[in-house]
Amino acid sequence: MGYPFYVKPIKLTTDVFSVKFVKNMTFSIKEGVELGSSLTPILKVENSTNGPISGKLVIALICNYNGKDYPKRYKNVRKGYKAKRLLNPFPGNYSKDSTNPLSFDDPVIPILTDSRGYVFFNSSYFSQYGPAGKYKVEFICDGVNVVSEYVNVKLKL
Repeated sequence: MGYPFYVKPIKLTTDVFSVKFVKNMTFSIKEGVELGSSLTPILKVENSTNGPISGKLVIALICNYNGKDYPKRYKNVRKGYKAKRLLNPFPGNYSKDSTNPLSFDDPVIPILTDSRGYVFFNSSYFSQYGPAGKYKVEFICDGVNVVSEYVNVKLKL
């Protein structure tokens, strides 16, 4: 045995090699409005031979606002400041009154990649609080990511 605090490293492996846009996010959207079918980003998860991988969960997080990185991604909350959030951050069937899909009180049935490796983000939307502006969204599957172009999030009037 080695040093008493030695922990054998864990080797993490995944068959996910890439996450690619089939259809990127729309250039402009109003806050509080679901992306819906016409604005839905579509992603494809692939293995090292460019084959599709089914049954994988892809998560979306805001990663950049007006050229500045969001250091805490989804939970960018500071006292007295409410940041814009991407609600319903993974594809799924959300309950009607869901406001935080990561809460145990608001059930969600996640939708995983299909047999073509595709996943659709039609129920995601930007919160109404937080500043309007240009945001980038990062999509992550098993530690592999892809980042959208800037999305101009406008105030809902």
